[in-house]
Amino acid sequence: MDIFTNENQSIRRHSVTDEELKQISVAPRVIDQITNSTMKKKSNHRWKTVSLFLLFCVCIASVTTYAAEEFAKIYNKKGKVIVDTIPWKERKYYSKESKRIEQLKPEAKPGELIAYFPIEADLQAYLGPNKILYEYKPIQYYDINEYYKKAKSTSAPSVILSSYLPKGYSFYYAEIWPKYPLAGDGEGSEYDKLLQRLSLKAKGSKEKISAETLHWSKSSGVHLYFSTKEEPYSLTVLASYAIGINVSQPAGAISRKIKIGSQEAVIVQDPSNTYFNTKIAWYDESTSTAYFMEDSASEALSEEEMVKMADRLIHAISKKE
Repeated sequence: MDIFTNENQSIRRHSVTDEELKQISVAPRVIDQITNSTMKKKSNHRWKTVSLFLLFCVCIASVTTYAAEEFAKIYNKKGKVIVDTIPWKERKYYSKESKRIEQLKPEAKPGELIAYFPIEADLQAYLGPNKILYEYKPIQYYDINEYYKKAKSTSAPSVILSSYLPKGYSFYYAEIWPKYPLAGDGEGSEYDKLLQRLSLKAKGSKEKISAETLHWSKSSGVHLYFSTKEEPYSLTVLASYAIGINVSQPAGAISRKIKIGSQEAVIVQDPSNTYFNTKIAWYDESTSTAYFMEDSASEALSEEEMVKMADRLIHAISKKE
């Protein structure tokens, strides 16, 4: 799943294929792993730090379903695609360069954001114009009130936990992801200044990377995780500032547009339940926020349950605003 933003280009870049990186658009800042989570079969799929809300209120969802499409899309009033489904290609290998970069990355402490780039010329050439990479280790908020407090202080996208959850499900923990300097902001930008500092530090250095720990105070996105008694990562919810969202659709999966109340959304279902069960994604243009939820539990939730949860979330957000 790709959030259309400049910022996807790096936090935990190792989780994103080179091809996926080229598909990412530019725009309001968000976080990466936000997700360009590379899909894995559910037997191996337990996201550690990702990329991807929930609920409140108790009214019946008004759902309109459109005809199934090969790859469903949602357009805004100007004819621009803001929610898209794209073919998912399994990553069969990592390049030698990406493996080397993975070995060089610094280790961040919880809540710490580190900017770095490899000093070796061939790795810099491999990275191209986006030379700066970021390593971030999110704090895991198991107390929902602590999460709300931090989300408010960092102006994170709005996500409110509802009293409604499917039977057997409970809130597990939440993560808040930071904004950080982006390539393409121009000369004199924070990114440009950071690149100059890292470049200066690299001169004459015997280290293999040049790195700097950054102070951050604004969030680009949030991840909420929900669990069952048997599975800790049964349901994932993501909200991120962005200009749109891509949802990966593996072969055999079906996508279509639905309407949840007045909100258009895309639902993707994998009949084989191999990679996931159901995904729902939508985009709120009024706040430039992309929303995504995915059920990957062994026992799949029904489409009705997933839509009901999305409906509660939409109502909760609109009430807060």
